[in-house]
Amino acid sequence: MRNKTETQCGAKPCIDGVYRQGKKNFVGYCRYKKHRGFITEKLLKKHQCPAKGCHYFEKFESSPYWKNKAKNKQLKKDRKAEEQVREAREAFILETARSWTEKYGFMDFTSAREPKPGRLVLTYFAQNYIDLSRCRNYMSRVWNCYVELRSIKPDRQLEDRFLNKKKERVRK
Repeated sequence: MRNKTETQCGAKPCIDGVYRQGKKNFVGYCRYKKHRGFITEKLLKKHQCPAKGCHYFEKFESSPYWKNKAKNKQLKKDRKAEEQVREAREAFILETARSWTEKYGFMDFTSAREPKPGRLVLTYFAQNYIDLSRCRNYMSRVWNCYVELRSIKPDRQLEDRFLNKKKERVRK
């Protein structure tokens, strides 16, 4: 039974049995007979009504919670799409750089990243010192950005990984 003071001040019953005020706090309503009432963000996270697929749950579309959730979901999709484009671009750059430097023999590019627009950092592994300044200048002209080449010192594990990659490429 409700208190007159609770109903007079506009408080609404929530599913946890507590009366709360404020329209902004409510994100939905549950019509289940055992705990009928309004649902706040905190209660929604605790009960996980939408995740469970509860058909008693009725969400308030006008609530800022749902608008923010949809906005965050779209931002996440956009970031994922940007990441895929970036990874595809880096893979293309690596393959192109490898094809240009095949004549140098025992060397391989291990990573490509673009820390900021107009700058490209390529990391490579080479058994011996190789002067790649002409190659770097050519890459800079073709890709229209500053290219920085970083050498990784020879390491036995990297050598083994490089040799395995070479064998796989020959098999294909």
